[in-house]
Amino acid sequence: MFKEMLVKKIGPGLLLCGVSLFSTVSQGAVIASFDSQVSVKVSSTFTTSKFETELWFDDVYTEGSASGDASGTGNGGPVTLASGEIGTLSAAASGEVTGDGSYVDSAWSTDGYLSIDNAQGVSPITGDMTFDLSWSTNIFTNSLYSDAFAGAYIYIENNAFDIIFDQFIEFDSFFEGPGTFGLDDTFAFDVTNLTIAAGGYEEYYIAIDAIGFAEVPEPGGVFLTGLVLLLAVRRRRTSLQPMLTRCI
Repeated sequence: MFKEMLVKKIGPGLLLCGVSLFSTVSQGAVIASFDSQVSVKVSSTFTTSKFETELWFDDVYTEGSASGDASGTGNGGPVTLASGEIGTLSAAASGEVTGDGSYVDSAWSTDGYLSIDNAQGVSPITGDMTFDLSWSTNIFTNSLYSDAFAGAYIYIENNAFDIIFDQFIEFDSFFEGPGTFGLDDTFAFDVTNLTIAAGGYEEYYIAIDAIGFAEVPEPGGVFLTGLVLLLAVRRRRTSLQPMLTRCI
């Protein structure tokens, strides 16, 4: 049974707007920022398994007095893992705004595949799978006139299209208000007594996303937050089923 997570949710079609009446802060100090990190480590007790990763999307965009970064697991493999060896998938995105009329968004989205092949076997094989998951999201804004958002997403399914895990955490200053807000958590779950018939295989598809944006309008101006990035990730997540169409 999965550990129940504290989840902050927002409507996928939400478009935020506001009017800035005063300058938020002098140039140089951090006015708004975000940070998001996701990691999935997977291993099995089977004699061998194969692990492969695929970068789906990465982006950093800035305007004005802003900076950002995105990093994580790229394209790799397949590599052979022995019993107990770990395959890792990670994603991170961060950014900060230090001046009025500035904006930053960043994202890293990556996929992983863990497969156990018994195609040449003459009898069934049985083993366990372990998934170690960690994620964190943090946002900061110093006034009602700055905006920040951070999201972390994990999705896991098997080749029978059974959803093993599908959760996310999001923090948005529109709902939280000014200040610092976030969540940092680590947890694990097992898939036990997994039996693969002779001539069969088992595959797990893992998708993770780390995204965020921060924006500070010009004094006296109207600003619209750039939710294109968030909507792109939402579209990606709704298209994950069915995702496993590959054959080993």
